[in-house]
Amino acid sequence: MTIPDVWLKPTIVVQVAAQEWSRSPIYEFRANEKGGLSLRFPRFIRVRTDKNIEDSTQGDEITGK
Repeated sequence: MTIPDVWLKPTIVVQVAAQEWSRSPIYEFRANEKGGLSLRFPRFIRVRTDKNIEDSTQGDEITGK
């Protein structure tokens, strides 16, 4: 398990695009679950001032879990 050096509190929502999603063998999706999500070739699109943190897309919505 890879442990981050620093945890940041989310304060802004950004929109990104990527070529594809892939499972990451290194990063965890949630505690005690192997294999997280990774973006291949991510690109910043814009800051979403129309959304709050609570409105952002969560991992469960992407994976359907």
